[in-house]
Order: sequence, then structure tokens, then C-alpha cells
Amino acid sequence: KDKLCKEAAKVVRDGDTIFIDNSSTTLNLIQHMNPRYQVTIITNSIRLLLDASLQDHSNLTLISLGGIFRASNYSLTGIMANEWINNFRPHKVFLSCYGVNVKEGITDSSVYEVDVKRLMMEKAQEVYVLADATKFDKPGVVYLADFSKIDFLVTNRGLAYDQEEYLKKQGTQLVVASEQ
Repeated sequence: KDKLCKEAAKVVRDGDTIFIDNSSTTLNLIQHMNPRYQVTIITNSIRLLLDASLQDHSNLTLISLGGIFRASNYSLTGIMANEWINNFRPHKVFLSCYGVNVKEGITDSSVYEVDVKRLMMEKAQEVYVLADATKFDKPGVVYLADFSKIDFLVTNRGLAYDQEEYLKKQGTQLVVASEQ
């Protein structure tokens, strides 16, 4: 997961406004961003907000979406979070999922956060899904999106040729995190 965050952080630019979802996969993204960059981060993750406050990264502006607090995973969801999303047009969205299946698209495990993710994906200029190899062909119970909504799929290993070709046809670029 950390390797995926390190790879994804390479695309964050000075002045960007980004959304980072409430997932364990995206949690370390801030640690790998250039600390000199002025970046605005929108999130529904209480854990991400707490972790960011402990880092020496004074150039970050943190925006919490608000909403209903889900203590089981430290997230904020619901109608208030969804309404707040309408105020933003982030440059980039970074999110994870429960499963990735070339035929079925991106799935998640909880109905509570898919609306936040979907709405942010609609508002963003670029959408990055971070998914390690264990998430491939793993069925999730909640449909999140098809690949036509995903600009970049960041993972830790390549796919079969036919899977990569399918992603290309959908407009999704595969990014394999480097070992370094």
C-alpha cells in the first residue's frame, strides 16, 4: 500500500486541490507528497486528518467534508458530506476499493462511502484508483464505477495482456508502482 501511495504522490503538483478517500490504502499518500508544495486536501477520513496534523507539512490546507461520523472506520458520510462535495472541483481524486474486476469494474465493501467516492469522481479532473494485486478479481458487494470513470489504475503488478487492452479501450491508464 505504501508503494502505491509513493507512486501516486508523484503526480501531485504545487497548487493542486485533491481528494483522498477514507481507505487504509490511501492513508500514507501525504507522507510521500513534496512538503514544499501548497496542496489543499479534501477528505472524509478522520484518520487522515489526524495523521496529517502530526506531520511536518505546514503547506497543507485540510478540508473535512463533515457528515455522519462512522466510528467503525473513522469516516464521515451521508447527505451532509454529499452536499459539501458540490462546492469543490478537485484536480485529482485518490481512492481505493475492495475489488477490481475487468468485467465488472470497481467494487467496494460498504454502501456508506460509495456516494462520497462517486460524487468526487464526477467533480474531479483526474481519478486515480489505488489497488494492490490482492484486490484483483476479488468480488465486492457494492458497485462503485466502471473503468470509463477511472483515468489511472495504480497497482503493484502488471495485468494480463487482454486485461491491459480492455483498460486502454476504456480510457484507463495502468500505472505499475516501481520497486524504488
